[in-house]
Amino acid sequence: MDKEEVELMSVTAVDIQQLEKFADRIFADVGIDVEFTKHFLDRVNDERNDKPIVPAELTRLFKQERKRYGKPIAQMGPDNEAVMRDLQTNINVPFALVLDKSNDELDLIAKTIMRKDNFTTPNRVFAVEDSPFRIGTRYEMPRSTIREEVDVSTERGRLEYYLKKPTEGKVVHLEKLGKFHDDKDELVDYVPQRNGRYALHPDKWESTFYSLTNKDLKKVNLYRPTFVNPPAGTVVADMAIANQFYRTDDEEEKIDLARRYEKSIVPFGSNISHIKMPEVIMRTGVKETIVLNNIFEGIDADAEIYVDMDGVLADFFGEWARLMDKENWRDIKDVSPALAKIRATDTFWLNLPILPQAKKLLAMIKQVKGEYNICTSPLADDPNSIPHKREWIEKNLSFFPPKNVYITHNKPQYATNNNGTPNILIDDYGVNIDAWEAAGGIGIKHNDNKFERTKKALTSQQAVTEGATRKHPKEPGAYLMTHNGLEYKISRHLDDNDIHRGEWDIFVKGVSAFTGDKWEWVDTVSQRWNAIARVKGLTESKEKEKIAFDWLSESRAYRTPRQLNKLTQKAVAEQLFEQLLALQIFVDSDPAYAARIAEEIMKLQNWPGFRTSQPDLYNLIAIAMKPEKFKDRIKQDVNIAIPELRLKRNLRNIMKREFNNSDYSYMMLILQRQMVDFLPAPLIQMRRQISNWDRQTPRDKNTIRQRLMLQMRKTGLQNEFYEFLRRTKNFDRR
Repeated sequence: MDKEEVELMSVTAVDIQQLEKFADRIFADVGIDVEFTKHFLDRVNDERNDKPIVPAELTRLFKQERKRYGKPIAQMGPDNEAVMRDLQTNINVPFALVLDKSNDELDLIAKTIMRKDNFTTPNRVFAVEDSPFRIGTRYEMPRSTIREEVDVSTERGRLEYYLKKPTEGKVVHLEKLGKFHDDKDELVDYVPQRNGRYALHPDKWESTFYSLTNKDLKKVNLYRPTFVNPPAGTVVADMAIANQFYRTDDEEEKIDLARRYEKSIVPFGSNISHIKMPEVIMRTGVKETIVLNNIFEGIDADAEIYVDMDGVLADFFGEWARLMDKENWRDIKDVSPALAKIRATDTFWLNLPILPQAKKLLAMIKQVKGEYNICTSPLADDPNSIPHKREWIEKNLSFFPPKNVYITHNKPQYATNNNGTPNILIDDYGVNIDAWEAAGGIGIKHNDNKFERTKKALTSQQAVTEGATRKHPKEPGAYLMTHNGLEYKISRHLDDNDIHRGEWDIFVKGVSAFTGDKWEWVDTVSQRWNAIARVKGLTESKEKEKIAFDWLSESRAYRTPRQLNKLTQKAVAEQLFEQLLALQIFVDSDPAYAARIAEEIMKLQNWPGFRTSQPDLYNLIAIAMKPEKFKDRIKQDVNIAIPELRLKRNLRNIMKREFNNSDYSYMMLILQRQMVDFLPAPLIQMRRQISNWDRQTPRDKNTIRQRLMLQMRKTGLQNEFYEFLRRTKNFDRR
């Protein structure tokens, strides 16, 4: 482009006057008068813009801003600054709001303008995008909720921008989309893998969503998108082929399309470039699979499942009540003649209905174990009981027949295998469960009307028994177990005086590039039961004291030691500095919360190592205090000397509600001097401001809080403190 062309495209003073009149007119109803500075006119034609800015782009920007953000901008009030941003053209217009007392209106003063794709600002950003992929009619991008580095040129970037949340490792389930098939999905009859919940693939979603919403891309937020971790067994298939299947009535073509659809299915995470319209399918029953998997992990491969028939698979009690003309079998008072009537009915056992949840229960067992046994008791003095039960099983359970059928009064004889491995019995009769467990097995009491209770029982602490582990052959007092193909060791944790005080260490073999085939420490927990449960992914014992900040546990940055891999000591030190600043703010904004955090940390004031039960601040302190324990995970690029005694004193004061701001601020100054070579300038400035917190105005406090949140996002540490800062209401005058 030559100089003459540039001059022809330049924005003139007349253009700015016309733009100002246009902006005044469209913003008038929200009480805003638009003005432009002289610098704005100089900068709009600056050569530093990637390409010349034209009047049409400015007109569109102000029109879109008024349409989407007119009221929010006006509600900011005077003495505030923000930025208008056009994500399509990369035009940024910083502006200030000033109260014009003479006209009793708000002046929006456009200070400058630039075309820049990586423009950063600490102020609020009002972003618009006028593109074919614009979703929704309104979207505000405050610095505290959206990453500046989102690349809207990619489908993943646009999804993260539209839905205000990163999608790494997640899929987008549309909760309110509803069912596409009022009756049974015919394609599932041909391709069972299709049966499940549907979600959008974050890397290739727009064509699929375009089809699902009948060509209306504005509906994404109406369907309440939720971010879901795809469970094991999640697959991706081509919805374009499925659509063709539903449009044809030709049976041969349906079979051909069903085969093509089945061939298109790949595991989630695979290459999907060949799929035109990918749909993510999260299988139904996956949760049940995980539930049963929890109980089988750590138990020897030859452990067996035994399932009772009457009351678990067959509706014995319902049929007995009908035979006696009762609404409920419990209404049968005289049992002996009622049992005699069963014996006198030749087809009683053959005609028992299958219980509603029976197939679901067996499907769960099939997905995890692949086989089961029937273990049922015969009715005494009834010659039909045993043969007719076998005939009922053959007729009603042909979809997943049992490996063996045991009809016996002595169920506990199958409670363990020859090697002592505990087997599992699912039974509706408590007496049978007690006898089974007394013989060394694992019993689960089942009620068809309370199927969720059976699922819960499978994940309870009662399912974790001595048989789930084996003693270490060479290390006394240690135990071995397996989980998801990995070998774990559980051993007594000794303190500095080599005394075991009830804590247990968990180690895993050969998962780190640093340790090779050696044991790698994972966690330390109280009680061996909890160690077994932690390995299996179960919850800890109810007897354990509830942690005060459980409601934020999902927001923690470091929940397992593996998340520390590839960190540097510099990054740990910077994150520690951020969290200590946040704690200083909490002392003022929510002293009760700060006291609870300090109390939890001081329970382990010798910093024995990483603890999943502790807040991130504790783990960061432990890493900084004892870096040698983490040298296999964290690069030791700096050596930070933490003022330990002063830190403990300040934590105790916070815990006792006796906070000494001068002492705490001096501690932060000491840390700053230790980290001065790499600590970001904004954190140094915030340290000074927070040390004089009482002197800050409410507006300044809110600004500092937002800047600290922004700094946490830059370091990637979106932890419970970040979440608490985000939930904190604006600071008001006291």
